[in-house]
Amino acid sequence: MAIGDPSRSATIAYFNSLAGPAAANGTIEPQSVFPERSSTADNAEGSVDPAIDALRLLRSAFPASIARASLPLRRGICADIAERLPELDPAIVDRALAIHVGHSAYLRSIAAGTARVDLDGNEVDVVTVAEAANAHQRLDRLAWRRAARKAAASKVAAPPEAKRLSITGLRAAARNRAARASAPP
Repeated sequence: MAIGDPSRSATIAYFNSLAGPAAANGTIEPQSVFPERSSTADNAEGSVDPAIDALRLLRSAFPASIARASLPLRRGICADIAERLPELDPAIVDRALAIHVGHSAYLRSIAAGTARVDLDGNEVDVVTVAEAANAHQRLDRLAWRRAARKAAASKVAAPPEAKRLSITGLRAAARNRAARASAPP
């Protein structure tokens, strides 16, 4: 995305629309690109987190790399993004990339010897064995957390199973109900 590129202008316009009055002069101020939102009414996409908005922008601005979760990104890609989109707050870009690289599809793509790509989708480096092992550990932790959440949800959501009575138990329960009904209050 070059400086005079129309898609860059569209990207800047998109961020200006998100920034609202802070970007009324047509430029983005780094600290006000993503104002904190208290409700989803402020954003047509419904996002409350500015990092999600930044990730959407990065995916639209760099479809050859960030839009594809199955491609490992080059080490130091934040510097490349800061160079191409200097108007973005680096802290928010870091959070957006953390969301991207923490996704299970991205982590599954990290295998030893797999090519890493730059913002244009060009192969620039390869994934090391240590990086692949780290990604595998992170996937295991994600799977463990997902299973723990699912188990906790099933404990809360499932009503206790009723004890099934035999015919003798049913007769005893009926006698107890009859006795309670005939007893004076």
